[in-house]
Amino acid sequence: MRNFEHIAGLTSIGYFNSANAGGFPIHPVRIPEGSELVEVLTAGEVFFEAGGTIQRFSRGTVFWHIAGEWTIWNTTVQSPYQCATFCFETKERHRVLPRVFQWRNSGQSLEDFIRYSRSWEEHSPGDPLLCDYCLAQLAAQAAAPAEASSLSIPGVCQVPSNSKLLRLLDYIEKHISEPLNVELLSHTAGISRNQLFREFRKYLDCTPHDYLLERRIGKARFMLEKDTASIKEIAAECGFENIEVFYRSFKRITAASPANYRKKHAIYDFEK
Repeated sequence: MRNFEHIAGLTSIGYFNSANAGGFPIHPVRIPEGSELVEVLTAGEVFFEAGGTIQRFSRGTVFWHIAGEWTIWNTTVQSPYQCATFCFETKERHRVLPRVFQWRNSGQSLEDFIRYSRSWEEHSPGDPLLCDYCLAQLAAQAAAPAEASSLSIPGVCQVPSNSKLLRLLDYIEKHISEPLNVELLSHTAGISRNQLFREFRKYLDCTPHDYLLERRIGKARFMLEKDTASIKEIAAECGFENIEVFYRSFKRITAASPANYRKKHAIYDFEK
């Protein structure tokens, strides 16, 4: 990992939705001394100077601001930006990573990183290990090649780039709302049912069914936090054909109903 000895700790993880800023234009904020702020775009678009020109950036762009620099602000009414924010306390002003870089792994891994970090902070605020985790993940993305060789999902082993399982996981993310079963997954991966189970056990320490359910619930949790869709629409988008099955599965895994989870974790107020 890069040398982050100048960073004293992670002070907060937040979320900003420019559509709720009370109108346009949005005013940038200057980063105070003793702080660094990372903004990770999760939706919308931002215009920002990089390489001497104003460029348009969208989901997955990471902006790393050190003391004295200004936050992003230049967005549009048609596509207002949303971003996760990571605020670090620093001992001195020192830039380690580029001001602007791209999250290179899968879109789902970005959602996982944000959700996982926020959940960790909620249960263990001020944990120095959380600070180390966030720095390591961000540094890895800054150094990653344009075409990532594997998915990065918190809490699981990294799958080798030449594994058929890696391509299958990418297929699952792209077709998560569709009916998926073991037979279809093994056929898609081009391996037998038994080998499919062995691969999941070896690299992910779970069964294909457990993995698929975890990904669907993970997507549901993220949508409940940031999306204005109804719970029924979210269930369908996450591949649950039966709303009752969704409610039971969600509560079994999260210990909360979808409605209560949204009420507690929603980024902004919902009417649905």
